[in-house]
Amino acid sequence: MTKYGVQLSSNSKTLFHDLDAYEDAGGVATQIFCSNPMAFARPTVAKKYDGGVIVVVHAPLVINLADRAKRTRDSARWQMEWCAGFGAQYLVFHSGSSKEAAHSDGIHNLVEIMLELSEMSDKVTVCLENAASGKPYGTKGSLGSMTTLQKILGQLPKAAVCLDTAHAWACGEDVPKFLGKLPIPVMHFNNPDKGVLFGSHRDRHSGSVFSGEVDFLAVAEIVAAFRPKVAIAEGADSLETMSRACVVVKSLRST
Repeated sequence: MTKYGVQLSSNSKTLFHDLDAYEDAGGVATQIFCSNPMAFARPTVAKKYDGGVIVVVHAPLVINLADRAKRTRDSARWQMEWCAGFGAQYLVFHSGSSKEAAHSDGIHNLVEIMLELSEMSDKVTVCLENAASGKPYGTKGSLGSMTTLQKILGQLPKAAVCLDTAHAWACGEDVPKFLGKLPIPVMHFNNPDKGVLFGSHRDRHSGSVFSGEVDFLAVAEIVAAFRPKVAIAEGADSLETMSRACVVVKSLRST
């Protein structure tokens, strides 16, 4: 059964208090950043979390796993160390970009570090998130199309995909064709902002899942079809609105 939640804004000093309050309010799953999302800084060492909330950690947005830079790889390792010590179930990375290098070079670099991360803990599933900027048959640049991720996951037996519904729309993906072809335990239950056209490669999803460019039922149908273990809204949703969304998804599964 899918657990639904929203992104939790917290910091190292208040994290455990915030998680307890979130659980008391009815939260069962959430996503957090364990360090500054725009920096390569090492996260503050955390004690073990023994609460009842499923925790997804999103790695800093500046990490590009297709890059061999030392600070990138060190930061990725630090994120995994923190997740293993804390007890997070999932760690999500953006899929990255080969920049001006060939896709094959970027994929080689990404697979290399992902294999290392996957061996660091058997209790944390490392996920690659699809990107709004991905181009299915590109030769360089973003590695975030679903087609490219399918190729990458073929070399990573322990890794998985985090499917972002808003990114898939912006990337122009035919999402249903990947049903059953990729391990997708985590989904970002997002609706692209008004004006973000299909295939426009614009990464904008700041509002509620109920109000965006795409009809809410169309987004809910994707979540219902893929049945992830966790679905997180990253926009302006509350636990109350996610509870409403959960009811809709469940009704779609029963039809």
